[in-house]
Amino acid sequence: MKDVKRPKLYFEMIDRDFLQLSRKWLGDKTFCGLIMAEPVEQNIQEAWFASLPDKKNYRIWGLKTSQWVGACGLKNIDKDWRMAEYWGYIYPIELRGVGLGREMFYFLAKQAADSGIDRLWLRVSKKNNAARISYQRWGFTTLEGEDPEIIHMELSL
Repeated sequence: MKDVKRPKLYFEMIDRDFLQLSRKWLGDKTFCGLIMAEPVEQNIQEAWFASLPDKKNYRIWGLKTSQWVGACGLKNIDKDWRMAEYWGYIYPIELRGVGLGREMFYFLAKQAADSGIDRLWLRVSKKNNAARISYQRWGFTTLEGEDPEIIHMELSL
């Protein structure tokens, strides 16, 4: 672990303060490369935020310490196949490697299981070595993928 004290982590519903901060995070090209995201325009993000109550196959939680520090969730939820896509990110970089990701994983695994999901899958950039190692440590296995820059992984709960 790093020499950074792990702060208490809370999982909360996102709000407009979260949106403003996340736009700043998504302006960091290095960070976007690691999480395979594109910078987002405010009007598109606002429309996405407004659509959240209607999304049946998508759940999101903001990660908060004394301030917002990331997000996580389940998307592409398929109740028939009992599976969902796992995703999450932590910002700033100083908070990675101190155990918040593991706490996020346990939280989402419980949310998935409580919702009848027994299989999680994810996509991770080949460049995001720290995340890949964590996913493997948590039990995800690597699957064959079509894009050599993206690694597909799966976990049975």
